[in-house]
Amino acid sequence: MVSASVPRERILIMSARGSTRRWTEVNDYVSVAAVAPNQPRVAAFWKTRGRSLVTTAGGLMATEPGDIHVTTNVTAPADFDLVRLGPTLVAEAAEGLEHVGRFHLRTPSLEDAVVHSAIRRFVAVNATGQTPFEVDAACGDLLAAIVQRLSEVPQKTGVKLDPVRDYRLRRAREYLMAHIEDRPKLDTLAGDLGLSKFRLCALFKDAFGVSIGQFWTACRIHEAERRLLLGVPIKDVARDLGFSDVLHPHLQTAERVSPSSLG
Repeated sequence: MVSASVPRERILIMSARGSTRRWTEVNDYVSVAAVAPNQPRVAAFWKTRGRSLVTTAGGLMATEPGDIHVTTNVTAPADFDLVRLGPTLVAEAAEGLEHVGRFHLRTPSLEDAVVHSAIRRFVAVNATGQTPFEVDAACGDLLAAIVQRLSEVPQKTGVKLDPVRDYRLRRAREYLMAHIEDRPKLDTLAGDLGLSKFRLCALFKDAFGVSIGQFWTACRIHEAERRLLLGVPIKDVARDLGFSDVLHPHLQTAERVSPSSLG
């Protein structure tokens, strides 16, 4: 089974389940496929840039514009998620992250748990119909992870922001906690702080251990819990906090997550 979607301009998502297809294509995106873990029999044999490669469960397959991808064999039906990013979008992220030189992928086949997790989260956020802010934040996290971890060029050494002393990170947290009802905008927040949204996503996660989208979701869950304990009807909580319905999974976890536990 293969499903595809266009979650936003310059980004395509494809999810495959039980695939044994042999792919041949000339790539015009920055494409990164995350092969699902826990598939011990799965190995994809493929070629690109004149190299023969093998990617197994939990691994990544990465190509950039101009690369030819040829899958020659798949040893067992495989599950994977593929994200295709427009090259101009990746270039914008690289510039915002103060990347040195033009972005190029370091190697086509590799393992990186951070990027793998970011891909799967971005796919899941789009599939479950989360808010535009959560989608934008997950996209920012994904682009930051790809630029910072998969690039062949060393990163410029920058100033590390202190999550306690640096006012920008404090203001980011305060902004998110104050905008649980009226939808925040990642571009607006980053502009107010004088940072690119990609750099803000990377710095926030480095400082607090969770992504900016996850923190905002935790704030909404915590506020939902507070209102439910005060006796506010669950349908009113869902409406005011932007949950799609009373059975939304975030409402179901309202008693298990609190922003006070996130730094």
